[in-house]
Amino acid sequence: MESINYEEIQFTEDDFKKVDNDNLDKEKILRPSITYWQDAWRRLKQNKVAILAMIILTGIIIMCVVGPHLTQWEYEIGDVSQKNQPPSAEHWFGTDKLGRDIFTRIWVGGRVSIVIGIIGAFIDICIGLIYGGIAAYFGGIVDDIMMRIIEILSSIPYLVLVVLVSLIIGKGMVSLIVAMTLTGWCFTARLVRGQILQIKGQDYILAAQALGTSPFKIITKHLIPNTLGVIIVAITFDIPSFIFGEAFLSYIGLGIQSPMTSWGALASDAQQNMAFYPYQLFFPALMISLTMLSFQLLGDGLRDALDPKLRQ
Repeated sequence: MESINYEEIQFTEDDFKKVDNDNLDKEKILRPSITYWQDAWRRLKQNKVAILAMIILTGIIIMCVVGPHLTQWEYEIGDVSQKNQPPSAEHWFGTDKLGRDIFTRIWVGGRVSIVIGIIGAFIDICIGLIYGGIAAYFGGIVDDIMMRIIEILSSIPYLVLVVLVSLIIGKGMVSLIVAMTLTGWCFTARLVRGQILQIKGQDYILAAQALGTSPFKIITKHLIPNTLGVIIVAITFDIPSFIFGEAFLSYIGLGIQSPMTSWGALASDAQQNMAFYPYQLFFPALMISLTMLSFQLLGDGLRDALDPKLRQ
């Protein structure tokens, strides 16, 4: 190969190009720095299905608040002469077998169903977060004992608990929440335990332990905050399970009692006359389906948005 003698190469002014020093965009940042939560919100907004589910849920919640005030009818008082009326300009969703306005009762029942779902999910998350965090952090024999307790609680039949609590406390909203949360937190505890086991060996956790930080502070300040993404997703899946559980128990007569109502209680009352007045079952079933589907779709969107592996 022929070698090049660089000393014989002559350069002229035409071989060089002057750089413009007046360009002020050199130090411009092409993409602004955003936090993890800002990036998660940006990705969630790109998920049209999740945003649609959020809009539907917002609309249902708003109607549960203002819906009963849009008509002149009371949810617990009916006119027997107006019983089993089809949907009309006077009764938008029709009336039931006692002449009560179904539109008003749908949104009053929605308050009960959604409140039970939110309160139940909140209790489940709080208990599961603390229990799973303690079990994962200490590990060893403590973890083994706590997990065996969860397995025992999970093996108790669901309906047995509901019947026992109903006999002790009585039927109603309180007994439903107590019965459904007695063992409902076990899944959350397992989920939190698995997440904390993955992160408790990280360097910043070991550094906190070396500096003498108390276990309680490590769990509350380092471990639990790093599981918030998983917890938020778990809440969106936990709420519809409580709504469906309330609907099922009210349907079989173990839930909300008259004159108070819920979507499950409305469906239970309507199934007796379903062949003759199908609209009485259609509207509560539609509300249950829409709410559960919206929470599920929103949960899927949040799971993708909060996944750090998908962050760009």
